[in-house]
Amino acid sequence: SFRRALELLPDNAATYTNLGSALMDLGLLDEAESCLNLGMKLSPGQARPLATALLYLPYRQDDPRFGQLEKAYARRESEPIEDRIRLDFAMGKAMESVGEFERSFAAYEEGNRLQQRRHPFDGAAEVAHLNGLRRQFSNEAIGEQRVPSGQPLPGGDELVPVFIVGMPRSGTTLIEQMLSGHPAVFGAGELTLISELADRTGLGYSAPPASTLERLGQEYLDYVRRLAPTASFVIDKMPDNYQYLGLIRMLLPQAKFIHARRDPLDTCFSCYALHFNAGHEYAYDLEALGLHYVRYRALMAHWHAVMPPGSILEVRYEDNIDDPEGAIRRMLDYLDLPWHADCLDFHKTVRTVRTASVAQVRKPIYRSSVGRWKPYGHHLQPLLAALAPVLSEC
Repeated sequence: SFRRALELLPDNAATYTNLGSALMDLGLLDEAESCLNLGMKLSPGQARPLATALLYLPYRQDDPRFGQLEKAYARRESEPIEDRIRLDFAMGKAMESVGEFERSFAAYEEGNRLQQRRHPFDGAAEVAHLNGLRRQFSNEAIGEQRVPSGQPLPGGDELVPVFIVGMPRSGTTLIEQMLSGHPAVFGAGELTLISELADRTGLGYSAPPASTLERLGQEYLDYVRRLAPTASFVIDKMPDNYQYLGLIRMLLPQAKFIHARRDPLDTCFSCYALHFNAGHEYAYDLEALGLHYVRYRALMAHWHAVMPPGSILEVRYEDNIDDPEGAIRRMLDYLDLPWHADCLDFHKTVRTVRTASVAQVRKPIYRSSVGRWKPYGHHLQPLLAALAPVLSEC
């Protein structure tokens, strides 16, 4: 559609920018970069094409786009608020990539402060929601499910859903990309269906009857089967599904769970440094971000306690980086799948990726994201204090 639009209206900067984003999702990096650069060239100094391009493209000290960014950033207060925020996060990323960490943090901080004003976070509502989940999905409730975990439904679909859960920026996309190299596995990306089904069950308030659970579970299976008619395993890597593991186990007793974990400070700072398109309001304030992380970890501990041992596979980002083959073999063993070498060449897997990690998973393994928070450490005291309960466990 974007290519057709350019036939009708050549030299349209917004269309080139949108086409570049779509091509980046598909892994066509060279053509994507050309389109993104054309978008900037056709609209020199405009905030949106510039900020979008710098979200995806590598940045160097001698990059000619730096001059454009500096000019746009100097007049950011005259931009619409959304474009001003885009420029803040673009400047933060650009300055981080060339080691100017003070300027980088100042830009990230401003962008987050503006986001927080527009999208305030209700921590008390989050606490009440998570407490309700723990009450509803107790040992007794989980134990009443219809068939043992990991077993196919009697006479039902043999498709096995695989849920990769955790915090955003914890390595969920890397895990999905690795596993999607296996011919039996289809990576469906971040699906919203589980949260939609959760809303329909009155989640957190009352236990749905078995007939409702069975019907909704089959609805999920029918949906993902349409996405991947021949796959034996379909990955749903919506990180926020960590809230719904109890419900998923009741809906889909054959489901597998992979919990992506990364150093808490790297995880949280990477969230703080990202301009989320929607949701994740906790990420705009360092203290709220740390408290959210602690609550998420407490809920994951609850799922481990109420589910049978071995139900959830813990996978550390750092292990995936240090020993990718060993990490992949461990995940394939958990899924009862044989080794397949294409999993190790994950950056060559041809598939659509629509997350903030779209550019990173097209590259071979690199370690530059390990310890990302450290140059900013003296700015992160509210985050460090909030994370104290879990930092002692690391």
